[in-house]
Amino acid sequence: MIRSVMSVLLVVTLWFSLSTSAMAQAQNPNPATPTSIGPWKAWFENGAISLDYQGIPFARGGQLQLFAPNYAQGYYSSAAHPPDVSVTPQPDGSLTYRADFHYDATNRRFNGVQQITVSPNGTIRAALQAKWQDTAPALIEWNPLRIWAYLLVGSTQNWVTRDGQQGQQSISYFPVPWRSAQIPFLRSIFTHTAIGEIELAYQADEGVCFDARSDPYLEGEPVFWCGLLGSTLSPGETFNETLTLKVVPSPTLPALQTAKRSETLSLKRIDSQQAQVGPQPLTDAQGHPILVPQPKRVEFTQSDYPIPKKLPLYLYLPHTKDGERVHQALNELAHEWASEDIHFTVSHGTWENRGLLVAVADRPLPIQAPIPPVVPESYALEVTPTAVMVVGRDAAGAFYGLQTLRQLLQRNKAGQPTLPQVSISDWPTLAFRGAHLFVGKEALPFHEKLIDRVFSRLKLNRMVIECEYTAWKSHPELHVPFAMSPHDLAKEVAFCRDHFMEPIPLIETLGHAQWLFANNQHKDLAEDVNTPYAYNVNDQRTYRIVFDIFNEAISLFHPHLFHIGHDEVTLFGKYPARPKNQQDGLVKLFVADTKRLHDWLAKRDIRTMIWSDMLLNPLEGTPTPQNPSLSAANAPTIADAQAMRAALPKDIIICDWRYAPGSEQRNGLALFQKDGFQAIGSAWYEPENIWGWVQQVLQNRSLGTLQTTWAGYNSNESLLSEDFPQFSAFVLAAEYAWSGTNLKPLLTGQSRSPDTLSYTASELFTRLYGDLPAPGVARPGWFISLSNSANIQLAEGDNGLPWQTVLTPSQANTTGTNDTKTGILYANDGRGILLRGLYTAGSHLTPTSLDIPVDRPARTIAILSALTCDIGLGKVAASLIVAYTDGTNITIPLRSGYEIAALSDLIPSRSYFASTIPYSIGAHTVALRLFRWRNPYPHKVIRSLTFRAENPFAGPILFSITGVE
Repeated sequence: MIRSVMSVLLVVTLWFSLSTSAMAQAQNPNPATPTSIGPWKAWFENGAISLDYQGIPFARGGQLQLFAPNYAQGYYSSAAHPPDVSVTPQPDGSLTYRADFHYDATNRRFNGVQQITVSPNGTIRAALQAKWQDTAPALIEWNPLRIWAYLLVGSTQNWVTRDGQQGQQSISYFPVPWRSAQIPFLRSIFTHTAIGEIELAYQADEGVCFDARSDPYLEGEPVFWCGLLGSTLSPGETFNETLTLKVVPSPTLPALQTAKRSETLSLKRIDSQQAQVGPQPLTDAQGHPILVPQPKRVEFTQSDYPIPKKLPLYLYLPHTKDGERVHQALNELAHEWASEDIHFTVSHGTWENRGLLVAVADRPLPIQAPIPPVVPESYALEVTPTAVMVVGRDAAGAFYGLQTLRQLLQRNKAGQPTLPQVSISDWPTLAFRGAHLFVGKEALPFHEKLIDRVFSRLKLNRMVIECEYTAWKSHPELHVPFAMSPHDLAKEVAFCRDHFMEPIPLIETLGHAQWLFANNQHKDLAEDVNTPYAYNVNDQRTYRIVFDIFNEAISLFHPHLFHIGHDEVTLFGKYPARPKNQQDGLVKLFVADTKRLHDWLAKRDIRTMIWSDMLLNPLEGTPTPQNPSLSAANAPTIADAQAMRAALPKDIIICDWRYAPGSEQRNGLALFQKDGFQAIGSAWYEPENIWGWVQQVLQNRSLGTLQTTWAGYNSNESLLSEDFPQFSAFVLAAEYAWSGTNLKPLLTGQSRSPDTLSYTASELFTRLYGDLPAPGVARPGWFISLSNSANIQLAEGDNGLPWQTVLTPSQANTTGTNDTKTGILYANDGRGILLRGLYTAGSHLTPTSLDIPVDRPARTIAILSALTCDIGLGKVAASLIVAYTDGTNITIPLRSGYEIAALSDLIPSRSYFASTIPYSIGAHTVALRLFRWRNPYPHKVIRSLTFRAENPFAGPILFSITGVE
């Protein structure tokens, strides 16, 4: 999703009283090439200036956006449509970057020319002249600079408004709530920043420079947003504004390039018989298993059923394909319980209330057994002193009952596997409980793990497989390197059905049709040939290709439902662009294409699904203070939205989506249902957005929910490191869609309460998917606490930082704590050793690396660490060097956001080899990352470990080291 569009006029002057260095002259240099200009390094990317100051990240460019009044419609965004950029050398050694912005639609036009001159004397001047032509005014937002927030932490911001009022605030390491920080001013000074004093002034209008770290549109980007918010651009007038930014450098600028200093620590290694303990079962206050999703009715008794080593198995299953699938699920359960020395013995006798009964009650059973509710997919599960009974209303219900049974296994005090005596009656809240994934060349094994270990165990029952990038046999010219093979796609479809997930193909059509133009093919079919994105509805050759691929998909899926996309048709390029299509207009083109695809599918008894946004206008629905307009609504007018909804066949299922927490409260569900459609609420990864969608679906009695992932077209297991929150979100999606509970999600660092779930999604996903040891099994090893050599303590500091300098090392013995997710033992007293970084660069006492003697083997090394600064996802911030006694060594890079992360990064671990551990500091929470590394040489003795800073700004902190043998 993209925030729609806008325009502005700016002049930015950045002046620095520093010595300058000569810039190498070049004829027509590349604007995207970082170029040194005095104390600066400057370059242009995505139509905006980026700056480093004496090697320190200073600012990254923002964007121009243009909206209709009241933000009723987005017109233009330089992020979606980057301007044309050129650069010209000046006689004094300066460089002038020119950016040309254009927006041209029916009766509306915007033109802007922005020139930014970066001079070797430390001055940066940027000017943009823009003009808006329309019958009505527009709103403009101008965000020329996004200043790296870590530069400003610990400083004081003073400001003066147009009417002379003054104010100030301290900039904390912890962000303030969005909106509350948006204080308009004419002049503002940040004093005592990491590099000195930073002064900003606006010339014509009041502007802002606010803490945007909690801005939902920036998705956690650690920046301060500088520019104008919602100024009016009048028709026919040229809008002008000036922002002057001046830095007065500190006399003691951070000496980031000082000589590296290594420190050898003489630390006490603590041996432990519980260096790692398999995670304990999730239980409630009474010791009963926490069942996910929560059953509708559950009643535990105080006694247990000790499971015999030979467990008789009685089956009453239909002789159908679904019956075979339940039998396969039993085989998987038998394999799982065999590790507990429990073995099934199939009995062909009459059920006598002893052993394990698995049955389907789609017709009267000839035995006494619990009766499941008369609801599709429901089940009854009962554990008595002598028997275990799982009875499904249908085969799917029996399958889901077995998934709940898997969660009931416990051990008594003697270590014997048992089941609690319990009576459960359960059924789904929502009929449609969907997951959405892309395909990819390496997707099959990854998806099989997700389906087997997470999706089906938590009772999701639909799988929307976005598969336009498949190596379709009918059109080899469209194959891309990461394309999934039809053979693998067929296997995934079968695997879904074997786990009671109905597979639904999704192939993007009309918009998001870049796949049709892959390898520079078929560009003549694009609506806008300059931006091959949407296809030409009035060219019959388009449909020959589309229907070729639809036919192949149908032959693989044999689907009942087919998702044709149809979202964000006007997002990229011009639409409509061709003269004939401009005469027809968006409404006619959209309806004609949708009906053509729908009718083609309907002839094959397949029902159509589409995304919702093109059928909604931002002014529809009831405004709320949090949602003054309807997001994910791209119909140009209310009349256009109503006309498209009125013209479409009513058997189309519409997937309504919006992804910011709270945005789902203003949705299109009621509108669609009023117009005769069934609708589905679609969330992304934000926990409260997932919870909110289910509440809205229930309130509107809609069909169900679809949990989406947008982790890239090439789906593979590495995405668990890159986009972990998108996958752990499936836990919440399954919970809420099945149970319908109104309990809020439990977030990282949040304490459990009667109003929240009793588990975090990230922890449960790790348990289900991960490679953790068996529950309760302990492994010996050792761990090292750094308390007696610590130089910092996690605590609220007077300068806004979440740590204080430690003057006196701790002499206390640290016993350590076992992490609930990984079972790793670690020191948790908040004391650690901070290495050289942005906040310590002026100190020559801070080392850049630590050498720690070990002299023990280990098959797993775990380090508890953090960074003081977020330097960008995936950048190497530190390294761990493992040196063996035989003279060999291994270096493990620690990447920001993966193996190590900023204290401010509360996002659950993006890697299933790491665990995010919250640490409370007063009213705030920071996060530490516990990273596990598997030693390829577990029998070698490790002589020492070296923890080394690899980035001059990141400021790595090491808290604890553990070795599991």
